[in-house]
Amino acid sequence: MSKYDFSVVLSFKTAEYDNLQAGDIVTCCAEENNPADPDAVGIYFGTTLVGYACNSPETIIADTMAGKRLKKLLDNPKVKKTVAILREEVPFVNRQGVSQRRFIAEAFFVPSRVRTTSCVFTAAGLRSKHTKMSGLLGEVAACLDRKEDINIPVEVRMTDNGAYVYRPGDQDTASCGEITDSQCLDLLKSQPNLHGKVVSALGKSYQVEIDTDASRISRLAPFIDNAVERCVGQADEIERRVTAMINGSVSDPVIQKVLDQMPSIGRGIVPEPETPYSQKSGTNLSDLLSYMLLGKTVQLVGEKGSGKNTLVETACWILNRPLCRVQGSAELDKMDIFGSPSLKDGNTSFELSTMLQTLHEDGIVVIDEANTVRPDVMVLLHSLTDCARSVNVPGFGLVTMGQHASLIYTLNEDYIGTGEMNAATIDRGPRIFVEQESDMADLLKRACPKASKSDIDTCVAVAAAMRKSVKESGTLTAEDLTVRGYIDALNVSPYIPLKRALLHNVANKAQNAVERAAMEEIIESFVA
Repeated sequence: MSKYDFSVVLSFKTAEYDNLQAGDIVTCCAEENNPADPDAVGIYFGTTLVGYACNSPETIIADTMAGKRLKKLLDNPKVKKTVAILREEVPFVNRQGVSQRRFIAEAFFVPSRVRTTSCVFTAAGLRSKHTKMSGLLGEVAACLDRKEDINIPVEVRMTDNGAYVYRPGDQDTASCGEITDSQCLDLLKSQPNLHGKVVSALGKSYQVEIDTDASRISRLAPFIDNAVERCVGQADEIERRVTAMINGSVSDPVIQKVLDQMPSIGRGIVPEPETPYSQKSGTNLSDLLSYMLLGKTVQLVGEKGSGKNTLVETACWILNRPLCRVQGSAELDKMDIFGSPSLKDGNTSFELSTMLQTLHEDGIVVIDEANTVRPDVMVLLHSLTDCARSVNVPGFGLVTMGQHASLIYTLNEDYIGTGEMNAATIDRGPRIFVEQESDMADLLKRACPKASKSDIDTCVAVAAAMRKSVKESGTLTAEDLTVRGYIDALNVSPYIPLKRALLHNVANKAQNAVERAAMEEIIESFVA
């Protein structure tokens, strides 16, 4: 259960009593003038009071909080509005022996956002370290000499070592100073690049004014709050998704559309990826999200370790949609796609496949290595991937895809056992080629934030040597290249030596003794 679950008892007196059901969204309001219970929280459906949050021990469902605890949360000045989604009905008999409707509900808190037009931070540091600082301070002095307002544009960027000030457009590492204020660092967590201007000088330091409401998170706040009000997630959960989109170079219009389309669904269905997909440059995440918003079938083509699975998992998490993964192979057949008859309590019925259930319920289905599936089996999906978006299942009937459901095919064109796909299958959706992130050091740092720089550098050097061997010697093949292996090695390196971790997770995955020996030799040349 969520830590914000509470219990609701409905009132007999309302017309809505019989009609409210799991999935309905209600509003929670403190009933300050309730003489029977000073901690009462009224539950409203629209403008109608339909019940109360439970406070008495006999009405509170196990593992849910009391109404008085909910009241403290919604009275918090940082909370603008509290809504809740009815999750599950639990039988209840009141003191008079009468059955009464009772629900487990989950509360969501729309934040009260205080608009701050700007914040001023002090930038300082040694000029020998920040080599462009002298030039900037010279411009400040010139403005003062001319008795002009200081209005010099700058950018504040989050780097590996802190928040540094740069001149707009500077792509090199030379900075103009450093800001250590914790409020500035918090702002940079949601947007790693903020625009501002120098407004005054303080001896060897200067002050930078940042327009905080110009940040993308601030501009997107109304859409974020609307998603919270629909019980998609708490504000911080939604903002993590938005930050992942910003880091993935997704445009504001696409982010707004994603936030508008996010459904409120059951917990545990959409796990947050350990390391969301991101690129320093590129549009893979934005492109995939755009197609999935339209319910398109998308083919992701890339080598092992290129990030196809992470890309899909991140998109499903961002969209807040359930994910069903199907492993493609030559053995995949009609029953795997459609389902099969089942016998229960002596009665025969048809059990629809998890794949079709997910699509019907507006979820995402991924068929991994789809080009290993026989073309005659893939053809069964054609009516799902054209304008009909439905399939007639023998023994069951018509199954229709949800409005926003999508099918995703992942392909590795160089795998053994793959074949050419039916031209009609290929024609049913766009193809996106996913290439391994060129900056492997950045990728490993994102995936393994606790790994040391020296271990990451070692992994990068080993991987580069293996890629070179694939291209030049012919001893290794593309199947020997793995990003996942380096991530696993770095994650276990605090407990076993990096060399042994690389042998386990990289070299030993080769199924050919000659290839294993070549990979071991490369690893041993870089790791003592």
